[in-house]
Amino acid sequence: MIVRLTGTLIYKNPPFLFIEVQGVAYEVLAPMSTIYQCGAINESISLFIHHLVREDCQQLYGFSDLKDRELFQNLIKVNGIGAKLALTILSATDSEGFHRTIFSGDTSVLTKIPGIGKKTAERLMMEMRDRLDKNAALMPMPSASITNPETDSSQSIQNDAIFALESLGYSMAQAQKAILAIDCSQLDSPTSEALIKKALAELTMA
Repeated sequence: MIVRLTGTLIYKNPPFLFIEVQGVAYEVLAPMSTIYQCGAINESISLFIHHLVREDCQQLYGFSDLKDRELFQNLIKVNGIGAKLALTILSATDSEGFHRTIFSGDTSVLTKIPGIGKKTAERLMMEMRDRLDKNAALMPMPSASITNPETDSSQSIQNDAIFALESLGYSMAQAQKAILAIDCSQLDSPTSEALIKKALAELTMA
């Protein structure tokens, strides 16, 4: 069972990462909370891994922080929450933000995430309260080593961002509207990750 990968980032197209370790490349799916922190292609990367094994496939999910990995593992235990939806939740918020949402009892925050209706949000609230430690968000946990963000080509960041939002469950129309409404010149850094982060913030507040 793979629990951590340390190697070279050779491909990044959210939510997909390819990590080469001693000549073998692994496909890893990661939430945006992790991808925001990823370095440039050909730089080193180290992620905590959840290795999902099914009869028809195996898939690796990568996280920069053990708290996010633990939250992902708790989420997929909830009835009706699969790995894809769990990844979408962790792309909309980090583990600390999710803890605050669960213990606040405000389901409206969860229902803004694609794939989560009122009933699913209520079930998440009920089941996750029993699994989460109220103080866990305040406890420091080790983070994997990730390098500084890279600068994307200005010609491709919008397309990459739209693809990422579609992969997270948003429709093409929603993704295009959110991305095209953002003035890239106003971003702190001209990367697809920065664009996705801004779009997700707008979509979850809408």
